[in-house]
Amino acid sequence: MSEGLLVKSDIAANMAAMVRFASTVGEPLPFSRAGYLAALNRVQRLTVDFRSGGATPRLAFDLSEAGLRDLLATLQADAEFAEVVDECPHSSREGVRRGFSAGMAVLDAVHPTGAVAARSLIGTVVFAHVPGCVGGSFSHLLGAVWFSPGLGWTDVDYAVNLLHESVHQVMLLDDMVNQLFDTDTSRFWEPDAMVTSSIRRVRRPLHLAFHAATVSVVLAGFYERIGMQERAAEQCQGLAATVRQLDERRHFLSERGRALLDIMLKGQDRLLSTLSGPTS
Repeated sequence: MSEGLLVKSDIAANMAAMVRFASTVGEPLPFSRAGYLAALNRVQRLTVDFRSGGATPRLAFDLSEAGLRDLLATLQADAEFAEVVDECPHSSREGVRRGFSAGMAVLDAVHPTGAVAARSLIGTVVFAHVPGCVGGSFSHLLGAVWFSPGLGWTDVDYAVNLLHESVHQVMLLDDMVNQLFDTDTSRFWEPDAMVTSSIRRVRRPLHLAFHAATVSVVLAGFYERIGMQERAAEQCQGLAATVRQLDERRHFLSERGRALLDIMLKGQDRLLSTLSGPTS
């Protein structure tokens, strides 16, 4: 089941491992959300303001803020994205805040473990206007994600994007702590290590397709829970080829990576069985 990819005890253990590591290069940090986010700022190249005044992510709109400016510069340098990254319009910010809060409430009700992941691992959500995009994570920097919400985003849209990025945060941290791949990721750009992405439906390096597959399994389960069967089926359609190709290349995965792949295979089988309904 998708919950096997998002396990509260695993998330807590990986956060604690990060805190322990960061405490070896400075003053000891507490084993808490605040301690984890402080650990990230201690060991990562960029420093981000994670202060939220509570147990939920900080919502950031001011792109002139030093840390955010550096983050978005890396986004603008990526050829896959638009060259123009604008601030979220002031007129829409209150609606965005309400939408984010409502989306978190949906996660609390429908996917509590996903909500735990979001609150635990995401310190800052950067809101910007990026044409043609909805959001993403930064593979080189944990704790921060970005959203580019559309005017028509519903509470479910916010919840889905929160869950999507939370899965990425879980997997990026798991890889950092436990190593998901047995080969340097530079090897995955070679033709025999390319895998069809369950989300983009094009061939991508194995590690990127692996991360996409984890998202697809979790999102398919989420859609199933809220009765959006067509969307759940769409996620499964893209997933089948990806997990099969990953299975054929499991020699590139570490023991931990193979265990997660097995969870994805079982999750896909369960979802397909559920979505296809009873047979006569």
